[in-house]
Amino acid sequence: MIYIRSDIPYRRLKEIEHNDNGVESVSIEIVIGNAKTIITCLYKHPSVKNNIFKTIFSDIANKAYQYSSDVIFIGDINCDPKKNDLICDLCCVFGLCNLITTPTCFKAKEPTLLDVILVSNKGKYLETLNCSCPVSDHHNLIGGVTRRHAPIRKPRYIKYRSYKHFNDDDYITDVSYIPFHVCEIFDDVDDAAWLTSKLLIDVIGKHAPMKQRVLKYKPVPYMNAELRKAIFKRNMIRNKGGEQTHEKSCGCSKKKVY
Repeated sequence: MIYIRSDIPYRRLKEIEHNDNGVESVSIEIVIGNAKTIITCLYKHPSVKNNIFKTIFSDIANKAYQYSSDVIFIGDINCDPKKNDLICDLCCVFGLCNLITTPTCFKAKEPTLLDVILVSNKGKYLETLNCSCPVSDHHNLIGGVTRRHAPIRKPRYIKYRSYKHFNDDDYITDVSYIPFHVCEIFDDVDDAAWLTSKLLIDVIGKHAPMKQRVLKYKPVPYMNAELRKAIFKRNMIRNKGGEQTHEKSCGCSKKKVY
C-alpha cells in the first residue's frame, strides 16, 4: 500500500502495475511543482527466479519511463545486491542507483540487504533512512529525504470597495452636483456613456474607495497548533543563525535587522 499526503496531487497508474507470478506492485504518479515522479512499490517472492523478475521489472520500468524520466522503485525484492548481480544488472540497464547500501533484513545470522530504493535521479536525495522498525518481523524501515520542494503558493488578491467611512447624505449630495449635461456634447452614444460612467465612478471612488487585500488559503488538513509552534520555533532559530553568520562575516557585534 502507499500512503500519500492529502495535499500532493497524484494518480494511480494501474497500467504499470504487475501482480502475478510471485511479483506484486503498486504505482502512482505524483506532481510537485511542474515535475512528475513515478513511484512503484515492489515485492518479489523468494521463489521467483532472476530471469522472470528481470522480464517483469523491465516491463514495469519501460512503462514508467513513458510517463516521466524521474522514477523510483522501492520495496522488498528478496535479493541481496552484494551476493547477486540482479540489482546491478537492472541498475545498469535502466540508469538506476540503489540508495540503500547497508543490510535491511536480520532474519538469518548473517544480515542481508533485501530492501532497496532504486532511483533514476540520485542528486535529488539528501540522505537515506535505514533503521529498525518495531512493527516489522525482521526488516528495517527504509526511506529517503528528497530535495523536492513544493513551490510557495503566490498570494491571491481581491479588490473591493470600502464602505467603512461611507455617508449616504454626502454621497447623494455629491451625485447631485455631477454635471451630466456635459455628456450631451458628444454625438456618439458610446462616448456619452463613457463620460457618464466616469463622472459617476469618480464620485463613488471618493466615498467608497477601491482597496486590495490578500485572500488566505485554506489550511492543510494536517496543520495543528503543535505544528504551528514548531514552524515558528524553526523560523526563530533560522533567523538567529542568520544574525550570527552576519556577525562573523562582517566582524561587527551589531545584530542584523531583518
